[in-house]
Amino acid sequence: MARRVLQLASPVTLQVDGEAVLAERGEPVAVALLAAGRSVFGRSVKYHRPRGAACLRGRCDGCLMRVDGVPNVMTCRLPAREEMVLETQNVMGTARADLLSVTDWFFPEGMDHHHMFTRFAPINRLMQKVARRVAGVGRLPDAIEAPVAARTLERDIVVVGGGRSGVQAANTAAKHGARVLLLEEELSLGGTSKKAGEPLPRPGPPVDVRLGATALAVHDDPTQPDADGRPSRTLLAADEHGLLRIIPRALVVATGSAEGGAVTPGNDRPGVFTARAVLTLLELGVIVGEQVVAIGGGPLLTRAVAWLRSQDSTVVGPIAPARVLGIGGRPTASYVRVKDERGSSKIECDAVLVGGPSTGVYELAGQAGAQVRFDGRGFWVGADDDGRTAHPRTFAIGRCTGRGRGGEGSLEQATAAGIAAATGLDQVPHEAAPTPVRDPVVLPGGKSDKVFVCRCEDVTLHELEQASARGHRDLEAAKRYTGFGTGWCQGKQCVAACARLLAAVGGECASEPITPRPPFHPVRLAYLAGLSDGEEDSDDTDAGHPV
Repeated sequence: MARRVLQLASPVTLQVDGEAVLAERGEPVAVALLAAGRSVFGRSVKYHRPRGAACLRGRCDGCLMRVDGVPNVMTCRLPAREEMVLETQNVMGTARADLLSVTDWFFPEGMDHHHMFTRFAPINRLMQKVARRVAGVGRLPDAIEAPVAARTLERDIVVVGGGRSGVQAANTAAKHGARVLLLEEELSLGGTSKKAGEPLPRPGPPVDVRLGATALAVHDDPTQPDADGRPSRTLLAADEHGLLRIIPRALVVATGSAEGGAVTPGNDRPGVFTARAVLTLLELGVIVGEQVVAIGGGPLLTRAVAWLRSQDSTVVGPIAPARVLGIGGRPTASYVRVKDERGSSKIECDAVLVGGPSTGVYELAGQAGAQVRFDGRGFWVGADDDGRTAHPRTFAIGRCTGRGRGGEGSLEQATAAGIAAATGLDQVPHEAAPTPVRDPVVLPGGKSDKVFVCRCEDVTLHELEQASARGHRDLEAAKRYTGFGTGWCQGKQCVAACARLLAAVGGECASEPITPRPPFHPVRLAYLAGLSDGEEDSDDTDAGHPV
C-alpha cells in the first residue's frame, strides 16, 4: 500500500464518498487518495471492474471521479483544495463492492456486443433499455455551468511541451526576437526529461509560460488568410480559467512520449502503475508500495526501481514481460504469477510497476499537418534534424519524433527549430518515415483473467482477435468493430498497443494512427460555450508568467 514519507506542510481535507481524507494543498487529488491508501477510484464502463490511477498524466480513465457535483473529473490533473467533495462513479453499491461487477463473471473473455441478444426481438428490446440505462460514464452535473468566456492571444511562436526540448526551443526563439508562449499541461516544467533525471534549461529571456495549460486542438482556416497570405491558424488550449484561443505564426510541438502498459491477464487492476507515474509519486513524497514487482524495461523503470529501493521498498525484477502469466488480486493487485523452472510461481506484492514500449505523443502534431507514422512499436512525428515537418509552419522536436532521448542531439534539434520558427516560415516541408523496429510482440502466456487492450472501453485482446478473424484487419476497421480508441482518453493509452497487437494476431501492420479528433483532451462544455465568433473576447493583456 502507498505511504507518504513527507509531512503535510499545508493540509486540506477532502470528502471522499463521505469520508475525510487529508491532502497537501495543491497536490493532484489522485496522489492524495493514493497516499491515503485508497487505490480503487471507480468502476469500468462495461464490466464494472475496479479502476484506479495508473498513469497520473491524463492518458487513461483510472482516476475519473465526480467532484463537487461535476462528473468525469480527471483527478490526476486536479489540485487539492479545502472541502472538495469527491464521489465514486459507475457503481451500484460502493467502489470496492459494486453489484454490477457480476457482468465481469458472466463474460470471462469479453462481450460480442455485435451479436448479443439480437436473435429474439423481445429480448433485444429489453436489452436496449438496459444498455441505455447503464451506458455512459457518470451522471449529468448537479447544476448547469455558466459559459466561461474564452481569451484570445496572439503570439509569434507557441511551444507546446515544457520539457528539455520545449524550453530550449522557446529560449532560442525568444533570443531571436520572437514573442513566445510556452504551454505545459503539468503544474511544473520538466516533463519526461525531469523524470529521467536530465538537466533542464531555465526559461529565459522573457518567455510567456503557462503551466496547467493543455493544448486541445489546432485548426487552419484557408478562407481566412493571415498577413502572409497563408491560411490563418488557431490553437485552442484550456487552463483553470477557461479556453485560450491562440493565434500563432508558427507552432513547435515538444509533447514528448508516453509509455505502454503490460499485455498480461489482469493488467487493468488498481495498483498497476506506469514507471512515470511511480516517479511522479516519488517526487511528491509518496512511496507506491512496500513490496513491488517491476515488469518490462526502459530508463524510467530503471530509475523508478532504484529510487524505490533507496526508500527501503522491496522490488522484485524487472521481469521480462514474456515470463509474466498474470496479475492477480481483488480488488487491487496483490500478486504476479510468473513462469519459472517449476512451471510457475506467485510473487506477493502491493503494487506493480510497468515499463512498456514508448510511443510519441503525436495528436497535436498530426492535427497541425505533420506526418505521423508507425515503426512497429509506436507512432512518431516525422521531423528532421531542424525540427521541420510536412507542414511549413509546424515544427516537432524531442521525444515525440523518436529521436530525443535526452542527449545533446535533442537540444541541437530544439535550437535549430527555435531559430527557424523565429526567423522565417519559408521552410521546405519535410517528410520522414521512421526506421522499422524488429521487435516481435509476445502474446500473454496465461488466461487467468481478461487481457485489456483498451481500458476506457473495456476492450479485451480476445475481442481484438475476433475482429481480425472476422475481416476487420486494419487499425481503423478494428477500432470501429471493437471500440478501442473511442473512450475517455481517445486512444492515448491504447492505439499504439492495439497496432502492435493487431499485427500479432493476424491483422495488418499499421502505417498511421487513427485520426485524432478535436478536442483530443476532454474539455468542459462551459468552456466551449464561452467561444464566440467575434473578437469581443480578446484579452491579450493576460500576459501569463514571463520568466
